[in-house]
Amino acid sequence: MAFLLMFCVPVLVEKIVFSRSPCEFGLQLGDTRIGLRVVAIAAPILLYAAWVGSSDAAMQAEYPSARSTMQCASLFLTVEVFYLAYYLGWEFFFRGFMLFGLETEYGAVAAILLQTIPSSILHLGKPPSECLAAILAGPILGYVALRTRSILYPFILHATVGLGLDVLVTMRLT
Repeated sequence: MAFLLMFCVPVLVEKIVFSRSPCEFGLQLGDTRIGLRVVAIAAPILLYAAWVGSSDAAMQAEYPSARSTMQCASLFLTVEVFYLAYYLGWEFFFRGFMLFGLETEYGAVAAILLQTIPSSILHLGKPPSECLAAILAGPILGYVALRTRSILYPFILHATVGLGLDVLVTMRLT
C-alpha cells in the first residue's frame, strides 16, 4: 500500500497534473560518480549504526516488523524484498516528489527542510534513537538527492540501514 500511495499515485500526479517526467523528480541514475561515492562511504557507517542500534531493547521490541518471519529464512527474505518497495515509495515521495517539487518553487534549502519535517514526523512513536536519526537523515538524504539529481542513492542508504537493522536484530534475538 505504501508503494502504491507514495510511488504510483505521485507518478500519476506528476504526469497528469504537472505534465512532468518522473526523471525530473529524481527517478533516474543522476550523478553516479558522486552517488556511488556517497554510498561507498555512508553504507558501512549506516551498517555500523544498525549494529549498534540492534542492541537497543527499544529497537529489538520494534524490529523486525514481521516478527513471525524470524524463524523462517525464506519467508524473512521474502518480506525484506517487499520492504525494498516500501523504501522506494518512501524515498520517491519525500526525496523525489516533495523535494524536487518544492525546490522549483522555494529553493533547495527550504525544500530540504520542508521534506524533512513530515518525513521525521512519521517516525514519531518509533524508538527515540530512530526519531533522532530521522531528523538528522532527512536533510542529509535530501542534500544527496539534490546533489545527484536522483533518489537512487538515498534509497540505497535508507534500505541499507532499514534492512540491516532487521537482519541484525534477528541475528541477536535468534
